[in-house]
Amino acid sequence: MYITVTGTTPRIDRASMDGTNRNTLQSGLTSPSSITIDYDQNLLLWADTQLNQIESTTFDGLTRNVVYAGSSLPTNRDPQSITIYDNTLYYVGQFVGLYAIRTDSNSRLLHDIGCTLSDGIQVVSSGRQPVCKYV
Repeated sequence: MYITVTGTTPRIDRASMDGTNRNTLQSGLTSPSSITIDYDQNLLLWADTQLNQIESTTFDGLTRNVVYAGSSLPTNRDPQSITIYDNTLYYVGQFVGLYAIRTDSNSRLLHDIGCTLSDGIQVVSSGRQPVCKYV
């Protein structure tokens, strides 16, 4: 699992599902508020509300990049919550609504979905669920 840690030492940690083997994946963060996994690109993404940007890292934490920052975000507002599905990044901007951005080679705002008082977002799709047999 991945964990955003705020406070005096903001960072992203990773751990086994029972909480053991916890270690720091990314440090030197300012205000991480939301994390999501891009399964197509094998990246972990997070929103930083104070820096007004969305960053990514590889699962091993060795490569870190700013994906969107400041004026490159369609609303230029603090991203509060993010999720990604099918090459589209959905994010909630503080007090400004819910947005969808293409993440392929021509990154662009798809549309303002609305919902000005949203706090969070998740995509629930059969394509993101594990295949299992129920007893």
